Amino acid sequence: MEFKLSNFLDDNQHFHFSRNYLDKTSNIDYHTHDYYEVFWISEGNAGHFINGERVKISTGDLFFIHPKDAHTFLFNAVNDGIVIYNLAFPESVFNYIKHRYQDIITVNYWTVESNIRKLSLSQTTLFSLNTIGQKALKQERSIFWLDFLLIGLLQSLEPRYDTNNFGPAWLNLATERFLNSNLEHASVHTFVEYCNRTQSYINIIIKQLHNKTLTQYVNGLKIDWAVSQLLSTNDEIKEVAAKSGFNNLNYFYRTFKELKGMTPREFKDRNMKAYKNS
Repeated sequence: MEFKLSNFLDDNQHFHFSRNYLDKTSNIDYHTHDYYEVFWISEGNAGHFINGERVKISTGDLFFIHPKDAHTFLFNAVNDGIVIYNLAFPESVFNYIKHRYQDIITVNYWTVESNIRKLSLSQTTLFSLNTIGQKALKQERSIFWLDFLLIGLLQSLEPRYDTNNFGPAWLNLATERFLNSNLEHASVHTFVEYCNRTQSYINIIIKQLHNKTLTQYVNGLKIDWAVSQLLSTNDEIKEVAAKSGFNNLNYFYRTFKELKGMTPREFKDRNMKAYKNS
């Protein structure tokens, strides 16, 4: 059976996004579809039967589904059931993603050949995605809110945010708190306070994990936040620089180019062109 996205979309909607509870009464057929999909499990346990293989899924598991994939959910145990967030979009939007987000996504998760089709999210990443999802559920299914979802999704999946393989929990929690703070007034000292460790010790850990100084790491977080603003807002570059915590515009330009390989203006113009051509 093939599921068709048109059955889930109303007029002028660009994507489908939902939060549902599924259990053995849901009766979902084994199916393919004419769209790309990503879903994550907010809570619960079940089985996932995909391309002839059964895997267990539980809280924090996230899957990327290609149109050629065939899958369904299995609920055998009495207490099997999942709360699932599901994002689905057509191929035209997939092409939009590849062009618009090529600077913040390092892995093409949706290719048939990709060996990264399932991720196990850390507690902090899952909390962040659930928060983004809850907000997006209340909004229209426009390009703007698709941007909001994708920026949150793709940036949260970058390895530097995941506590499973990249550093101690206190460092990842401090990173999350820092990114959710008012960066305009945030500094290295702010990040150190969030870590609740000595600055010298934090420097040692960040050097071991990322081969960066503490200042370089904090500047990287600020630039990543600036990237999300350049992609999703119409703010002037000087406004983005200030909101990112850079009081010196020249220093912002220099740091941005060092980390992204182009100036903020070049980045904004490039992505505006990709948006118009999508």
